[in-house]
Amino acid sequence: MNETVMINDIKKGATVRLFDGRDVVVADNKKGMIRMITCDVIGFEPMQETGSIYAYEWAFVKVEGDWIEVSMTPAQHRQARIVQFSMRNW
Repeated sequence: MNETVMINDIKKGATVRLFDGRDVVVADNKKGMIRMITCDVIGFEPMQETGSIYAYEWAFVKVEGDWIEVSMTPAQHRQARIVQFSMRNW
């Protein structure tokens, strides 16, 4: 099964796994590349932090107990490349 979920279809309350392995919870219903998330602060559990993150850092979303791959539109791929290039050349 080659199922994916588009970034813009992920809603508030969804659990997302980042490429670095952390699990975070989506804290908004916006669309686009910058989204709000809530995560545990490592070393300070049960403390949580809410902040913005680039959605291209999302690898999987949990849907009905299964991890489904997150995908982007072609425009989002272009924007992600621009942001990543800018950050490398800061």
